[in-house]
Amino acid sequence: MDVEIRLLRSFAVVAEELHFSRAANRLLLSQPALSRQIRDLERRIGADLLVRDTRTVALTECGKLLHREAARLLADLERTIERVRGAGRGEIGHLSIGFIGSAVESFVMPTLQTVRQHHPGLTFTLIDRSWVLQTAGLENGTDDLAFVRDLPPAAPWRTAHLSTEPVCMVVPDDHPLAGRQLATRSDLAMVADTPFLSNPSWMATHCGDWPFAPRVTDEMGSTHGIFALVRAHFGISFMPASYASWSADGLSFVPVEGNSSTLVVAWRADRHSVAHDVFLNALPPAPESHPSMD
Repeated sequence: MDVEIRLLRSFAVVAEELHFSRAANRLLLSQPALSRQIRDLERRIGADLLVRDTRTVALTECGKLLHREAARLLADLERTIERVRGAGRGEIGHLSIGFIGSAVESFVMPTLQTVRQHHPGLTFTLIDRSWVLQTAGLENGTDDLAFVRDLPPAAPWRTAHLSTEPVCMVVPDDHPLAGRQLATRSDLAMVADTPFLSNPSWMATHCGDWPFAPRVTDEMGSTHGIFALVRAHFGISFMPASYASWSADGLSFVPVEGNSSTLVVAWRADRHSVAHDVFLNALPPAPESHPSMD
């Protein structure tokens, strides 16, 4: 059975007015055209919907039932159309956001606040990821967007640059490098035999041109754990300068000559939507300092 929406709309107006002339005026139709539509609807349904004579129009029992159901159906249709239009404008939808902690205060939270202010129909799932697993959600499709650091050049995702900052040697306060403005290439010899507490794959992207291969003895996903072990002289670490404001006492962050870290927001090309554009357009400019941490 093929019942067109326009026929249901016309019937709903006739059922409200119980007067063909007034209903035709509301629908901007001629009265004969409206009568043909109602007869067509009755034929398609296979039941009489109206009892009419030259003076009155009344609903049959079938007509009363269809009037109730058509009103609900048409209202649902209008809501659905509005939701689809809203999704097309990026006003409603859902995004799963993966992030490393160093992006939270500078980028994730300000962006969410802006989006919620202007697009309250957008909802979010936030997933806190360690450096070790920062791209896991992009790889398996659970993250629509992810805030990640230092992606390799051949990474298969689209990205938007957020910030670039120095990378620092993290040493105890009593270390020979502590307090220096810069650790030069010649200074690196000082830590050649020192164990590093970090992520080996991330270290490899930054230390390939060092005069030695850093000895990464513990793969750490927790920045708090790294700070505690460095303070206790179990090794040193290597991380972006923005983590310095969370190191508390007992540590020194020394920028390493020629090393920097880049934070981007990344997404899969096959998952792009209008909601992505709304989120990306709300990203704030890079701050002068980065007070967040993983």
